[in-house]
Amino acid sequence: MNRIPLAKKVKLRSFVNTKAVYGTMSNTNKAIMPTENPSITNPSFFENGNNYIEMGYGIENIFRFIRVDFIHRLTYLDESHPNAKPFGIKVNAVLRF
Repeated sequence: MNRIPLAKKVKLRSFVNTKAVYGTMSNTNKAIMPTENPSITNPSFFENGNNYIEMGYGIENIFRFIRVDFIHRLTYLDESHPNAKPFGIKVNAVLRF
């Protein structure tokens, strides 16, 4: 980041992160999940003991509180999840004291 003009002056920081989830869901909990929008709450994400893994990178400290994440999904991209998006951009407002 120190090779980009003004990045050091405005204190921009780059970061890398990884998120992973492993677990199962009981049939009782699967039964109470809302199914109106299966792309948001899909019980099939908890079948077969598969891990959910995503990797991301980005820039933070834009105007002292904005953070931009670029996220790559590494699992659940097969044909059983046709609406799964492999890449996403997330913008957050982060307050740090």
